[in-house]
Amino acid sequence: MIRAHVVSRKVVTSSDALSVKERSIERIEISGHAESGEYGKDLVCAAVSALVITFVNSVEILCGFDLAPEIRSGYVCAMVPADPGIQLLAESLVVGLEGMMHDHAKYIVVKHTLLEDL
Repeated sequence: MIRAHVVSRKVVTSSDALSVKERSIERIEISGHAESGEYGKDLVCAAVSALVITFVNSVEILCGFDLAPEIRSGYVCAMVPADPGIQLLAESLVVGLEGMMHDHAKYIVVKHTLLEDL
């Protein structure tokens, strides 16, 4: 099973520390293998890989920032800067991963954690 872990931070938008407008993604970590098909024909794994590669390449090409993610077999972890453009791309990745989870819950799970709760 693929496990995507999205760690976010509360973003305070006024001087009142309790006024929270939104959250900012700090880190995205994806691990595991879908095993939804034989090697080379695993469409869930291929789709997740395409989403992650597109995110990393888009940040570099469109935002001019090298995420330098940690990558090894069955694992990728990227720290996500607070830049609004990069945040938008990260949110897009999460939308794609959650769509995959909705359609293929047996093979992928997306977990959200607030940094403040770690």
